Amino acid sequence: QWLGFLFEPTTVLDALAIFPYYLEKLGDKSKGLLTLRLLRLFRVFQLVRLGQYNTTFQSFVNVMTKSLPYLRLLLVVLIFGAAFFGSILYWLEKGDWKYWEETEQYNFIRVGADGVTEEISPFSSIPETFWWFLVTATTVGYGDTYPTSTGGKCVAVLAMLTGVLVIAFPVSVFSDLWSKELTVHDEDDDENTTDRELISKKVVMKAEDLADLKGHMKAMSESQQRVQMILEKYGLNE
Repeated sequence: QWLGFLFEPTTVLDALAIFPYYLEKLGDKSKGLLTLRLLRLFRVFQLVRLGQYNTTFQSFVNVMTKSLPYLRLLLVVLIFGAAFFGSILYWLEKGDWKYWEETEQYNFIRVGADGVTEEISPFSSIPETFWWFLVTATTVGYGDTYPTSTGGKCVAVLAMLTGVLVIAFPVSVFSDLWSKELTVHDEDDDENTTDRELISKKVVMKAEDLADLKGHMKAMSESQQRVQMILEKYGLNE
């Protein structure tokens, strides 16, 4: 059980929060560890623990947990798209391998966007095209790398359309799960409100019953006093 406690998320966050303090103590003896002072940022992780007292944060964690299968599917689609579109764009945009005087070495040279001048191709390998696809598919579009040939532009259009579908899929799933989670949260609030109302009604009823009982006891006490007075009047109390 103590091993399970040590590896709980809250315990790990606490350990990361106090770890920089002891690291600095070691740093006084070993100056090479002073560069690790950025690990103080781990103390910020303590704020995550406050989420367990916030129902909205708990709902968000539940939604993200339920979204993990869909996020994994999204990751697979992105990897497949990067490999597919990246390979095609590489063969269309890599240009020719030849000597470039400005760099004094061999590079892949392609025709520029004006269709006349030549430039070093940013797509010198298939893995380097993955960055272009991820930026395009997620609709970020930095513009640091882009195709210049007609074939490359056609591939880019297909990648853009694919990116719209890639973004729409997780957004729709996430919004649906979030709406369901809010519905469950509202139902729980309604049940809690109903329970509180029932408890308050029971408390009120008990208070009324106690008041009635007090009244009956007072009436019985008065009746007993009257009986005692009658008995004393006729000498029957003995």
